[in-house]
Amino acid sequence: MTCSPLSHTAGTCRRTPLSVCPAPPMDPLCLSSGSTAALSLQPATEFILHSHFLLLLTLHAVGPENINLTISPSLEHYDEGSKIRLTCSSESRPAAQFMWFLNGTMLTATEPELSLVNFQENQSGNYYCQALNDKTLRSIQSHRTNKTQISGASVTSETNLSIEGNSFKLSCDAGGSMISREWKKDGVKLTPDDHLSLQENNRVLTFNSLSRKDTGVYLCNVTNPVSQEEAEYKMVVYYGPENVQIKGPSDIDLKTTLTLTCSAESVPASYTWMLNSTKIHNSAVYTKDNTEPSDGGNYICEVKNFVTGRTSSALHGLSVTGLPGLSGTKMLLILLMHLIIEVTHRVSRLIILSAVGFLKVFPTVHTCW
Repeated sequence: MTCSPLSHTAGTCRRTPLSVCPAPPMDPLCLSSGSTAALSLQPATEFILHSHFLLLLTLHAVGPENINLTISPSLEHYDEGSKIRLTCSSESRPAAQFMWFLNGTMLTATEPELSLVNFQENQSGNYYCQALNDKTLRSIQSHRTNKTQISGASVTSETNLSIEGNSFKLSCDAGGSMISREWKKDGVKLTPDDHLSLQENNRVLTFNSLSRKDTGVYLCNVTNPVSQEEAEYKMVVYYGPENVQIKGPSDIDLKTTLTLTCSAESVPASYTWMLNSTKIHNSAVYTKDNTEPSDGGNYICEVKNFVTGRTSSALHGLSVTGLPGLSGTKMLLILLMHLIIEVTHRVSRLIILSAVGFLKVFPTVHTCW
């Protein structure tokens, strides 16, 4: 077999390690076959064989080829604080050396795996790796982890209704990479307090106990380094009914118009009127023209909220009296005047009758001087 290059010293062959093999000597090179035979070659032949041997060494070093960049977990976008692992691999002999780049800038990492333990917005961008074989002096670059623009931003609520006193959640979602979120209500930025909180890197807005004051337009502003989108949610907080009241007269004249108005603190609200336990109307305002004596009695306004499932009511009494165009008070005054006139008339008559009787008893009165 052909042995490693030998140096020729005093007619004998001496092995020289490959790692320190000197440049081809000008005198004949010895190649050993087995342990006995020795062959002397001319310098030109010696140089050709030595070059051929170096070529064989180079052929044993291959790559890098088929470079591959993987990301775990593989998601469309990553929130701040996420843990991300990027792994670069390639076919190479000897093993390739790796370099990492972010947006074209070389990072300090040189291992096949790049870990982003607490992902932040300033780490967002296009990552790629490069594999280098220091024997073949070849390198290859991976594909880039492209950032994607935000798309499909939306705000959704849980299935439970937004009823006053209940807890409630809004979720802000969107497609794209490296998303950050900011919440606003009626144009004012929201900040966490005892009433509301933000979770999952501002993705979820939680109301601990809804108030009617929470009714309004909520805006989720979604951004990343390359794009921005907004999503809107109009929230109505349902409550009531409370403080049911009836406004209108307590007495009214015949043949006039009656108007009763019912009000309540309730969203939403439906109204039902009853007169003496009989249903008569279905709106907040009840009107009756040409009132009759039968229109007097106890009016009940019942308010129902079909969302909260609550009901409340108020009672109002009404008297229908007097002549058309006269109220009860006016009628009382007229009756009182009639009574006074009648009494005056009777008293006057009694006085006159008494005077007549006196004259009959004493027809002539004489005065003595």
